[in-house]
Amino acid sequence: MVVGYLSAVAVLLAERGVPVRALCVDGPDAFAGSLTLDAPHERAGGRGAVWNPTRLHWEAATGWSASLSRRDHEHLDAAVRYLPSQQVVPAPVTVAHLVVALRADPDTHRASALLPHLHQIDRRLLVARLSGFEPFEPRR
Repeated sequence: MVVGYLSAVAVLLAERGVPVRALCVDGPDAFAGSLTLDAPHERAGGRGAVWNPTRLHWEAATGWSASLSRRDHEHLDAAVRYLPSQQVVPAPVTVAHLVVALRADPDTHRASALLPHLHQIDRRLLVARLSGFEPFEPRR
């Protein structure tokens, strides 16, 4: 079920020019997983964005977070931004919009640097919501 949800997000990201390199589920019974994103191409003049989302993580208790990496010649730093949402399973398009906004501006108003409140999880509702997503299967 989690694979289907993450797949739906990955497809929408790819449509927006954000390729997903890997999809990982934390375990067979876990309601958590992550997407590893490819770095964006460098901008004209040889300078890429300073901060870029490189990994997305979803878990039922906290929702979506994005790890941002800053690359330069000296070091690698990281920061985390959260998708504020009242929903445990926000629509995949909402997540895709967040990533696009983070690529344009890591301080976008759509994201928060603070961990959101923990969701109270009703397992039956969570299973029902996640079962609506089918795993993505590449075309042959």
